[in-house]
Amino acid sequence: MSGNFSMENLFNMLNELWPKLLFAVILVAVGLLLVKLLMKLIKKALLRGKLDPTYHSFFLSLIKITLYAVVAFIGLTTIGVPAASLVTIFGAVGLAISLAVKDSLANLAGGFLVLFSHPFGVGDYISLEGVEGTVKSINILYTRLNTSDNKGVYIPNGQVANATIINYSSEANRRLDMTFSISCHADFEKAKAIIEQAVAENPHALSQPAPLIRAGDQPVNALNALSIEVKVWVPKEQYGDLKYDLNEQVKARFDKEGIALPGAPAPYSVPKTQG
Repeated sequence: MSGNFSMENLFNMLNELWPKLLFAVILVAVGLLLVKLLMKLIKKALLRGKLDPTYHSFFLSLIKITLYAVVAFIGLTTIGVPAASLVTIFGAVGLAISLAVKDSLANLAGGFLVLFSHPFGVGDYISLEGVEGTVKSINILYTRLNTSDNKGVYIPNGQVANATIINYSSEANRRLDMTFSISCHADFEKAKAIIEQAVAENPHALSQPAPLIRAGDQPVNALNALSIEVKVWVPKEQYGDLKYDLNEQVKARFDKEGIALPGAPAPYSVPKTQG
């Protein structure tokens, strides 16, 4: 008797519940579709707006997660789950998740610190955690760099927030430091003049601040070598071009003018005979 009563109650409950459940499923499906459309509109608005592209990926990820949570909340309340109970459940689940994924939360907090302190932006060339590359995106948990050989490197934002960051793109100009070594038997002033001419003729080298081309410290283990230090300013976009230009042009002119490199034998002189 009690079994039949229980089954009857179960069927009655299902009859009352399934219209709400069906409505909730439809509502969630529509909600997910609206979230997808809304995310496209937000993305287009961000692209048209004046907000720094650095923030785009981060905020899009954050908005998407928030909207999904709202859709889930609406779906559960539709089938009769009390809102107060949901808040309690979400709070308990959030606490459990925060303990389980504390590293991810540290990355999330690191992402906020990176965005608000703004040590770099999308498109900047930086050195971070021993990796050099161009910043492609700052997402909710990771910052992505593309190395010069086009490898994608994903660094957790928690590490980014605590790392020493070198931003090579923060200023319009950079100083290129180079050292050219010549034999101690070579004509130093002539070699220096060749380098000065190569710098002056290169369109990438800036005349102000004035280039510095002077004798450098002599290596202890290279007693037959002389070093010439070159410090020249260059627009950051042409840094690599100027470096390779000077290497190639100075080497070619040294060869043409007979400037010997370290390790070359000393010029041989025939001793005078007494007559």
